[in-house]
Amino acid sequence: EEIAKEERLLDTLKQSFHNAQTRELKRQQGFFLEDTRGFVDEKFRAWLDDAKSRVFWLCAGPGMGKSVAMAHLCKQFKEHVLAVHFCQHNIVETGRTKRILLSLAYQLAQKLTWYRAKACAIAAKVKSDDSADMTWAMFFTEPFRTEEAKGQKVVLMIDALDE
Repeated sequence: EEIAKEERLLDTLKQSFHNAQTRELKRQQGFFLEDTRGFVDEKFRAWLDDAKSRVFWLCAGPGMGKSVAMAHLCKQFKEHVLAVHFCQHNIVETGRTKRILLSLAYQLAQKLTWYRAKACAIAAKVKSDDSADMTWAMFFTEPFRTEEAKGQKVVLMIDALDE
């Protein structure tokens, strides 16, 4: 009964985007050519090792391969990248801030045991009219201030915010 309730709460986070995100990640990984973009791996590895830096920003013009590079980083550094979201110009909902946050929260709940219980408790209280700021605070700011999160670098990747 408790497990079924937890699954129902997680489904409210899932919002059917996780499967679409997984497909897009695999699609983008298929475009990666070996022995290219090594400099991105090096920069990302250095960023992971930098305890002070909180944001790794990959920016370039259209068609330069940012999505493919991100998909590659997700595969190459899968032990660090815990959630990924691709905004797609042809699927408007994927670019809505609250949907992005719920997608990321769902993926974190699948991978972090300590976060799962917190996310389910939060999902039970979420209202459809909660702002994106409120959603961020509830699912990310507060849980990552707890003892369970201390010392853990959690990597969330979001692609194509400008879509």
